[in-house]
Amino acid sequence: MKKSNSKTNIRGIAMIESMLAISIIMIAIMAPLTISTYTTKYSKLALNRIVATYLAEEQIEFVINMKKSFDIYCFNEVANCANGNSFDEFYNTINFAANCTPANPCYLDESSIKYNLTAKPEFIPVTLLASCRTLYLNTNDIASCSPSGLDSVNSPFTRKLFIDNIDNLITEDRAGNVGPTMPSALKLTSVVCISDVNCNVGDSKAITLVYNIYR
Repeated sequence: MKKSNSKTNIRGIAMIESMLAISIIMIAIMAPLTISTYTTKYSKLALNRIVATYLAEEQIEFVINMKKSFDIYCFNEVANCANGNSFDEFYNTINFAANCTPANPCYLDESSIKYNLTAKPEFIPVTLLASCRTLYLNTNDIASCSPSGLDSVNSPFTRKLFIDNIDNLITEDRAGNVGPTMPSALKLTSVVCISDVNCNVGDSKAITLVYNIYR
């Protein structure tokens, strides 16, 4: 009986040791896998935020380039500019084309703004979310509202632009006649949403950049 109990105890101890060994091995294997999973997840998140920041900057640059194009256009075509002022012409073109407010934001890609040295620049943004729900990207780093090549892929990014007037000024000519109210600057708010087409300024899934264009 004593020998039998001794063998049973040894077997019990061996089983416990085996279970402990298996547990230690599982912990040793699972810990790196868990860390790897989180590292991959947050690396992808960081990459998405970098790309979103680039896309937000690109949208602002579209409008800045348009303003510079108006400067050149009005220098060459003074008679065709509002009051001979490139900012007023730029402002009127943007306002007449679309009202890029929070209730009706604009969605821009390369085709939204047309400018060159001789023709009057045009502002033709997409204003329907369904037409630009997410941006397509290709290997040439071109972001567009629709596929622009065989290698275009639908991305998780949605890009919105809001335009606000800053410090409206009452215009007046030399004879003292009061003219239309014009802003002294325009505030551009560029928002890029990641995997959330309905996000807005300040949302956790949005990258928001603000830039002012002064008269």
